Amino acid sequence: MECIAQNIHMDVLRCKIESQFTLEQDCNVGDSKPDLTHILLSDAFIKLEEVRPGNGEVTLRGKLCYRLLYSSEDCFGSLHTLQGKIPFEECLQVPDLNVADHPMITIELEHLQIHPINSRKINVRALMLVNGTVEDISDAVLCYDLVDCREEMQLHHTEQKVLNLNVMKKEICRIREEAKLTASMPELKEILWEQTQVCNLTFQPLEDKLLIKGELSLLLLYLSADEHESIECFETMIPFQSALDCTGCKEGLIPHITYSVSQKSFEILPDVDGLERIIGVDLVLDLCVKLYEEISLSLIDDLYGIQSELVPEYTTYPIKKLSSNTIAKMRFEKDFSLNSSDNILQVKCTKALLCLQRCVPASEGLEMEGYLSLQILTVTDDDRFPYRIQKAEIPFNYCVAANGSLEKMLYEISANLESCQVTPASGDTFTLKCQACFDVFAYSEEELSSLSEVKVSSYPKQVSDNIAGISVYYVSESSSLWEIGKDSLVPLQKIRDLNSLSSDTLIPGQKLLIMR
Repeated sequence: MECIAQNIHMDVLRCKIESQFTLEQDCNVGDSKPDLTHILLSDAFIKLEEVRPGNGEVTLRGKLCYRLLYSSEDCFGSLHTLQGKIPFEECLQVPDLNVADHPMITIELEHLQIHPINSRKINVRALMLVNGTVEDISDAVLCYDLVDCREEMQLHHTEQKVLNLNVMKKEICRIREEAKLTASMPELKEILWEQTQVCNLTFQPLEDKLLIKGELSLLLLYLSADEHESIECFETMIPFQSALDCTGCKEGLIPHITYSVSQKSFEILPDVDGLERIIGVDLVLDLCVKLYEEISLSLIDDLYGIQSELVPEYTTYPIKKLSSNTIAKMRFEKDFSLNSSDNILQVKCTKALLCLQRCVPASEGLEMEGYLSLQILTVTDDDRFPYRIQKAEIPFNYCVAANGSLEKMLYEISANLESCQVTPASGDTFTLKCQACFDVFAYSEEELSSLSEVKVSSYPKQVSDNIAGISVYYVSESSSLWEIGKDSLVPLQKIRDLNSLSSDTLIPGQKLLIMR
């Protein structure tokens, strides 16, 4: 007998890619730059240009794009920038990988150290953390009815909610926006340092399109174009919106999307009056896109025949069930002391890194612990080298609410620091205010048996002979109407009608009349 079923597409993890490698190189300070005395701020991002799978291996090719802010003794402690790119090519052994696979890989910068060798040369050392997955798309054929199902067949259904994978792909989102200086600020001459954070990012599935909305938090340290050539700090929020073509996308899908910044550049642009007061921002996000649909099905999990014996066969499939899809905002405020010997006059800007160390299921959800690594650019009373870096690590803990059984829960977390501000409080005490975003996609993986075939045959004579034509059944605590009907080979509706039952709920000690 033929089953009526629905195909559920699933992403099944075949293998994980976890590795790390070190990149180290000595780099020269350009001839046009003054001598380097003190490195104040440094950071980098990774541009992954090629992922080339092979049999049992994968080759990664890209660049580490680094930059630093430094002071120079030749220019009485003035600030300058230095940036460069270090290419890399790394081959990783992945035994289960094939040439035709499409691994989803990200590279994170776990540790960066840039220190001066001399006034014209620096050493860049980076520890790169590689994470990736190789996933196969498979189908689960879930039966919810039978073709030509007749009245003498009794079917028992159970309600199931499963995740169906509609879209899995890599995408690129390019953000091009402009920000204008406030009227009270002097014109731009040179951008010394910038920090950008993607904030309030949302993904809205539409018909064959993916709408992306968010804000860019921009902090700019720049050299003014006036006669004083002062160092100014400018902060603003830039809203953005982008729509990507996405075949198979539709409204109501559940997005599970991770991203990383693979490219960013800034330029000084003139305004309508010809004054250089506009900052052009060009940012590229590499997206790993998965879009799910939560489907509710009433699946056949048992059956019996009144006149004919029905022999079911089942197939077991791995399926995903959604536990939680949550975006949680942690707003964090704390006073702390730097214990610095410098006489700090002003805080210019703060470079912050969110480090998530531990995440475990707790009674109320997912308990996260970590710390904020701060590098604070300050102005001191030292006339020769007024700019100094103060460092601090501020611990935090935060709980994200999650539904479902925590013991069986699997989860993927994207943690992003959206804003961070350090201001003087009193003496050597400072106040930290920050906002972090935790995007939690929690789910469970279960084995689900689905009816795949039904064979119809005649009942053996001894089965028919052993079933009474009329009987009285005494309900016990473990009794169910389904089991009574199945054992007696009587239609459920007939039992309901004979006993005037308005529901299938039975009471222990209740007497039921059963008639064949």
